[in-house]
Amino acid sequence: MPSEKSQKSAFDLPSRLRRKAEPALIDRDERQFAAIAGVLAAEVERAETRLAGA
Repeated sequence: MPSEKSQKSAFDLPSRLRRKAEPALIDRDERQFAAIAGVLAAEVERAETRLAGA
């Protein structure tokens, strides 16, 4: 599973669209995506633990 640091931003846009990745516009979305990724990672870990115990 890739680490959080290796994941690209959903807003890693081509240079012609970089202005759309203005922090003031995307900060809330970035935080929300990070929270979702954290929940998903925890669920994967729980599923792997249950699988290992089965």
